[in-house]
Amino acid sequence: MGTFSIARKIAQHLKAIVFLSILVSAQMPGEQNLAPFFDFCCDLEGFSLPENTPVGTVIYRLIGHDPEGYKITYAIESGGYFAVDPDTGEITLVKAIDREQLAQELGDYIRVELSLEDEVQNSGSNNLVKFQRLIEVTDENDNSPVFVNTPYTINVDETALVGTIFNEVFVVDADKGFNSDVFLSCEPATSVTCSIFNIKEVREKEGHFTGVLTLVKSLDYETNNSYTMRIKAEDGGSVPRSSTTTITINVIDHQDVAPRFFGAPYFAEIHESESVGKSVLKVAVQDGDQGNPRQLRLELIGDILGYFVLTVTNTGNIRGPVTAELRSSGVPIDRESPTVLENGGIYSLVLRATELINSTAIGDISEANITIVVLDSNDNRPTFSHSEYIVFIPENLPNNATLPGLDIVVTDQDVGSNAEFAITLTGANTTFDVFPKRAIGSTPVTIKLLNSSNIDYEVVDRRQYKLQITATDNTGQNTTALITVNVEDANDHFPSFLNENYNLTVNENLPFGTVIATIIATDGDSGLFSHLTYSLRGNGAEKFSVGKETGRITIASCDNAPCLDAEVTSLYSLTYEARDNGGQISAVPLYIDINDVNDQQPIFQQFVYETSILEGVDHFSTPFSVRASDADSGQANNQLTYSIVRGNQAGTFAVDERTGELSLLKGVKYNDTPDRSGTFSLAVQARDNGIPSQSSQTIVRIHVLDNNTHAPKFEYNRYEGKVYELASSGTRVVQVQATDEDYGSNGRVSYNLGEGSSDNFIINSTNGWISVANNANLDRELAGGVYDLAISAADSGVPIMRSTANVSITVLDENNKSPYFSQSTYTASVRELSSRGTVVAIITANDPDETADIRYTFIEPSYGRAPSGEVYKEENTKRYYSLFNINEISGKVTVTSEIYKSDVSAVTLTIQAVDVNAITEFQQANTTLDIFIQPQTVRTPVFGGSWSSEKPEIAVTILEELPVKHTVTILSATDPSTGQPVVKFEKLRSSTGNYIDVEENGNVFVNKRIDYDTNLLLPLTLDVRAVTETGASAFATVIINVLDINDHSPQFTLDEYISEVKESARFPTLITQVRAEDKDTDYGFNLITYSLYGNGDGVENFAINNETGWISVRQGALLDREAQSVYYLQATARDNPQSATGASPQQTSVLVTIKVVDENDHSPRFEKKSYNSAAVENIQRQGTILQVIAHDDDDPTSLYGQLVYTITDRGNMGTLFSIRPNTGEIIAAENLLDQASDVPYIFQVKACDRGEPARCDTSSVSISVGRILSNDDRPRFLTPSPGGEVVAIQEDAPLGTSVFTALAYSNDDSQTAESHIEYGFQKSLFSDDQAKFSINHLTGVITTAAVLDREEQQNYSLPLIASNRLRLSQFSTRTLTVTLEDVDDNIPVFQRNDAAPTHMQIAENAEPGTEIGKMEATDKDRGENARIYYYIICGNAKKKFSIGTSSGILRVDAELDREESSSYVLCIKASSTPLTRVKRQEQPGVDTAYDPTDPSVSLVEIIVTDRNDHPPVFPNVSMTVTVSATAPMGTFITSIKAEDKDVGRNANISYSVRGANFIPYKSNKDHGVPEPVPYIFSIGKYSGSLAVNASLTPYIYGYISVLVDASNPRTESGLRLSSTGELRVHVVSDASRVKLIFNRNADIVKNNISTFLLEFNEVIEEDIKIQVNEFLLHQTDKGKINGLWTDVCVYLIKNRDLVGITDALLLLKSDSPALRSLYERYGIVKISRCRSKTTYAIAALEGTVIGLTVMIFFAVLLLIIAMCCIASKMKKNDKLTEEKSEPVIYQSPSMYGIPPEIYHHDQPLALPPPLPSTEQDRIYEWQEKKRQYERRRFV
Repeated sequence: MGTFSIARKIAQHLKAIVFLSILVSAQMPGEQNLAPFFDFCCDLEGFSLPENTPVGTVIYRLIGHDPEGYKITYAIESGGYFAVDPDTGEITLVKAIDREQLAQELGDYIRVELSLEDEVQNSGSNNLVKFQRLIEVTDENDNSPVFVNTPYTINVDETALVGTIFNEVFVVDADKGFNSDVFLSCEPATSVTCSIFNIKEVREKEGHFTGVLTLVKSLDYETNNSYTMRIKAEDGGSVPRSSTTTITINVIDHQDVAPRFFGAPYFAEIHESESVGKSVLKVAVQDGDQGNPRQLRLELIGDILGYFVLTVTNTGNIRGPVTAELRSSGVPIDRESPTVLENGGIYSLVLRATELINSTAIGDISEANITIVVLDSNDNRPTFSHSEYIVFIPENLPNNATLPGLDIVVTDQDVGSNAEFAITLTGANTTFDVFPKRAIGSTPVTIKLLNSSNIDYEVVDRRQYKLQITATDNTGQNTTALITVNVEDANDHFPSFLNENYNLTVNENLPFGTVIATIIATDGDSGLFSHLTYSLRGNGAEKFSVGKETGRITIASCDNAPCLDAEVTSLYSLTYEARDNGGQISAVPLYIDINDVNDQQPIFQQFVYETSILEGVDHFSTPFSVRASDADSGQANNQLTYSIVRGNQAGTFAVDERTGELSLLKGVKYNDTPDRSGTFSLAVQARDNGIPSQSSQTIVRIHVLDNNTHAPKFEYNRYEGKVYELASSGTRVVQVQATDEDYGSNGRVSYNLGEGSSDNFIINSTNGWISVANNANLDRELAGGVYDLAISAADSGVPIMRSTANVSITVLDENNKSPYFSQSTYTASVRELSSRGTVVAIITANDPDETADIRYTFIEPSYGRAPSGEVYKEENTKRYYSLFNINEISGKVTVTSEIYKSDVSAVTLTIQAVDVNAITEFQQANTTLDIFIQPQTVRTPVFGGSWSSEKPEIAVTILEELPVKHTVTILSATDPSTGQPVVKFEKLRSSTGNYIDVEENGNVFVNKRIDYDTNLLLPLTLDVRAVTETGASAFATVIINVLDINDHSPQFTLDEYISEVKESARFPTLITQVRAEDKDTDYGFNLITYSLYGNGDGVENFAINNETGWISVRQGALLDREAQSVYYLQATARDNPQSATGASPQQTSVLVTIKVVDENDHSPRFEKKSYNSAAVENIQRQGTILQVIAHDDDDPTSLYGQLVYTITDRGNMGTLFSIRPNTGEIIAAENLLDQASDVPYIFQVKACDRGEPARCDTSSVSISVGRILSNDDRPRFLTPSPGGEVVAIQEDAPLGTSVFTALAYSNDDSQTAESHIEYGFQKSLFSDDQAKFSINHLTGVITTAAVLDREEQQNYSLPLIASNRLRLSQFSTRTLTVTLEDVDDNIPVFQRNDAAPTHMQIAENAEPGTEIGKMEATDKDRGENARIYYYIICGNAKKKFSIGTSSGILRVDAELDREESSSYVLCIKASSTPLTRVKRQEQPGVDTAYDPTDPSVSLVEIIVTDRNDHPPVFPNVSMTVTVSATAPMGTFITSIKAEDKDVGRNANISYSVRGANFIPYKSNKDHGVPEPVPYIFSIGKYSGSLAVNASLTPYIYGYISVLVDASNPRTESGLRLSSTGELRVHVVSDASRVKLIFNRNADIVKNNISTFLLEFNEVIEEDIKIQVNEFLLHQTDKGKINGLWTDVCVYLIKNRDLVGITDALLLLKSDSPALRSLYERYGIVKISRCRSKTTYAIAALEGTVIGLTVMIFFAVLLLIIAMCCIASKMKKNDKLTEEKSEPVIYQSPSMYGIPPEIYHHDQPLALPPPLPSTEQDRIYEWQEKKRQYERRRFV
């Protein structure tokens, strides 16, 4: 016991002594009137009050006493806050309290003055007692934080350093303690600002905080010049309160950005003949620092020729742009000037802008480039590179071919349109044509052959052509040249066959060398070109030989085996070729049909066919056929005819000669089978129609099944038998017999026992003998005297035939049962002075035996009680027998002499019943009879109000949330005998939770907080007893109806709602739903309506459903993200109390942030509809020429505001330019040398956003490319083409294969284009592609120089260079791309980890066809060569899976069960060969089939994931345990465990008690009617631990059947799988325990007890289980403790029923050698009853405290002695218990007048001292009515 407990007990004793002292003093005569005083419990000492206490609440009850017992009155002075009831002392709050206001005036306390005055009778003077108290007012979180000095605006310089601190925010909270603590945070709605600035609170003093704003990221005025931060202040209350405010942060600009030009860089054009003052260009510039701009100065830089002047047209205001105009100066512009000419006609300038500081140009500088293109005029004529050209061409040159070897170049030195000219060709007729027809500048010209039929070496006038070519410019100036074309001979005729295809037919058995045909062709050429050779190719060409010169086709030699087999190949599709010496080839299809010869036998699919049919049928239930096949291919050779050749002697069967289907010609008979064997054996033949024909046979076995047409038949419909109830197991009772007219298995009969045996009888299935079963219990009293059994006889046929009969077995009685009383104690009453013969009670015993003869008598002990309740200590107990008599036959107890209540108040008699016809001794039973002596008249109290004895109820209605100790009602009751009020009220029982209590004076008060909105069991009830001075009592049930009040505000489910809505959303689009809940339940207190308010503009765009809380777009609203991107709204939830309640509505608000999501509703816009620029031809590749810029008003952070630039229409620029997609920069994609032109390149660009679909805008771009030199003599490539050329070769091309011929020409070449040109590869620092090729430096022929592999590299970029050997500085380059064509030279490969398979998952029970995963292999080949086929080669023996041949998708083919197999390992093969070409085989195992060295095979492990498809299952559906009737609440009983085949979450099991029923034992050991007993046990939801949840005392005479549900999580369909187990809990007393005494210590016994119990179950044949109750140190008969021995108290369970102590001792003491051996091994030396001793001891420390208290207050010793006398008298009214010889831990509370259902405490009840052993369980007169009440309610 702790120090606090000791002090508390001392204080209690002190209070009691002082009180008693005053009380006793008050009784002394001659003393003056003493002052009243307050009770220590109730004088406002230490009382505190929450500030939010409602006005009208009774907050306290003062309790005072007057020593003389005079009436006292109460008064209070409190400054108007409180009022007190002068009579009851109840203090009521009458004025609202605000702690925050109070603290300013009085602090946190209210000072009150209490008065207590007695009302002295007989004109004496009253005593008035006053004293003061301080009532502390405790803080409630009723004030939200308040921002001070709002609104907040902060100016921050953009150069402020990270970490700069601003103290601008101040917050106060009027609450106290934790409620006044404030925490600041940045709201997510202003997340951008939250990432730039940080807000943190700093405590100044209680309730006062400063918000410190810290810069965490650098600022940039040009990026963002202002920020808005939304700050939330939240206090530290348990239910926090908050408020928000907004800070505006302005960024101050700093001079850190240079001037910015608009539209730079600039481009313009001007003719060299333009006049003075010509406006060329207008420009604008502005200072980049718009927050603090400066004035600017403009300058023109780089005008070295003085062509232009710059005039400022607008100096601009302080924030506006400066504009200027560029004009021609009057100096003549000359395009031929070296400065202009060398730059390709481009004149470049720079425009400079400088910021002025104090009018001095010393500030930041920006420059912009100006490009001016000087346009030229026409002053040159076109010229040819030579005046005459000669060329030689082969006669087989194809149409549209370019004449090789011509080097024609036409040049016009002008530029632009002035350099344009037309080219014409004369003398060509329709044979030749010139390309191009028009050209510009310097252009190569080619001549093409249009009509190859006009050139023929064999025709003389077609061997040579004379042509003239003319070039004419736009002014008519022209130049001509002569071309001579010579035709050379060529192999221009192909071999020709007479027919388009050839068909041959041969027999398959032709021998080697047989000539089957001769096929020849002709050739129109002569000489060597006309000499032909022949060959044959194709699949199967090796079966034939062809004369190379003759074209004769013969049968080839196939290693002395026949080459041809029609069964293997019946048709050969071959290609027959003729080739001339010039390499020309012609081919025709050759089809050779192979005639079949009948050389194959028919083959049956099975050697033996078998089926079964029932006797008497005339057709097969399913078609039954035989099947044979013939490998011959001829129609006659493989056409089969079926017949029965043997075994059909009875003519029962026939076979279809075409299909092989068997049929019945008549009904089949079992007797027709050979030797009545039941089987027909037929020989069926299949013969083909070939010549000569071939045949084969198969065996067909047809089994005839006997038709089970007869059911077994019993000899009699009913059998009778008799057996004694003590008959041993195996005793035969009666035999039944049945016969069956069928034969074989159909006539074999077996017997079965049906209902009615109660497991007491068994039947021999073969001979029909019914006998007594093992463990049978034929007790007539338990199961009755007659058993009606249902038996059946069944044959073994198909279907099974049955018949039934009835057996009646009579159990003959034997007188082996003791009589028994239905009650252990009977109670009766008789009035004093009743006449002799008055019947007091009739006490009878029951005996289940039929021959029982019961006699009754009184036996010892008996005793009487004095009127005080004290037991008389008399030696001669027969005195009490003499008062009464019992009839030995009827058990009637009558009065024999006069009885006076003044002598005796109660008599207890012991009655014995003996069966005089018993076959064994001691068949007897005892009971006790308590007879209470009643006075002549007794009247019970009467309650006031609506109470009546017929309906003892009092109804009261209260509101919820009344304060504790609040008076509910005051009970009144009077004694009808005296008319005086009763002396006290006693609480008997209250509703669960003990919410209501009653004081002795009848004051019914609130004992603990009542919340209507919790799971209260309403109405509340309180059972009360009123007691008079005479001890008479009456009962009443107070029914308290509780009304709900509106004490809860609606609470939103979220602290803030953030949602998004598309800006295109229109009415009635739903955005988000706000939801609030109200814990109130009645009168509309939980009926919530919603409303919406704005925190700025825009709330009109939204609406809220006031019932559901759904926020939507309001009708007519148009959202525009670009106008407003975020809306801050306030949603309010308000409850709606009914008007009749008078309650005020409560409401709560929450912030709703709606972000408008950008949609693609704005198209990009280019700054200009057209752009102009210029570049020189020597600009670097990837060099930037100009930038196009577009803008999009959509959100730049979304895809809709991000732009991509592309070139859409390339116009005339080809591939010269490209655009960077993200910036719009147009760059030179290629080298622009030779691309200079006076005609600009014009193309279209597009800017698109990334939306789906995208929005776009287009603009036109014009770029002029200027030539650096007017005279360019570099070589020009004819091939490859300017844009680059691609040539393809196969990757397996041999070394030296010709790839391409490069061809170039030079303007300086006076003879041919080839004469001064040298070819080569240009060296590259980035690639060595040319290393695998070589080029002839004179001819330009490119050949392979290394082995090529497409999988290693597919494309080769060869940089070709053609240089002029006469002028080495003049050269040109071209790029040739060589691409390799694929050949099938790679196998598919899986990217795998050899150490582990690929893992996939599939849920069990997945539907067939469900996709599991995809296998992907790679093949380095491409196109058709890279096609991959997938298939499963091992691990799929059960055909559970399939794989898509082409897709590689694995699917489920059959149902999967994880519990059958949790994983499968498959081998997946990837092949270039289709599945039809792979030989099929049986699926081998993975261990034998998987080759880890083969990369085309991969392992895949398919994990079957669990589905919740198995309910939990109890291993033992029926379980039995015991529990002590005195076990306190919370006592652990047992753990119940279920198992689930599923795994993971699906195997999580939760337990619950479905229900419990109490089944009482009947006198004959049968079970009584079940009585529901809910909430008697509790169970751990996940542990399954069953524990006591209520008193078990009322259930000691029976057991409780508990249904336990085990369930797991819901399935995908929402179902919850569960199963139910039944637990039988026997509520036992210590008297049923058996003690096993071990001669071993406790540790050894505990270690071996489990093994002992297992061996015991093996030794005992019956279904008996031992349940261990407790281990005790051994106590000898003399009461000494032996620590070396151990006592184990156990219960016995048989067939799930508790075995009584007598039967248990008989079973355990059975004279069984096996049992004795078991006891000896485990050291069991004795078996007896297990009893407990009752001990009671007061705590030593408490006794010491009492003693010390008595010593300290010795002055009042006489008073203490007097009180002890009073207490002694009261103790005589207590109920005492019997002191037994062995320990008992707990006694039943009901033994002491405590209803068992209110005893729910875990600790033992403190009990009164024990009674003598002869006075157990007695009841005094003053307890009689309570005992009757308990019986009525609880028994």
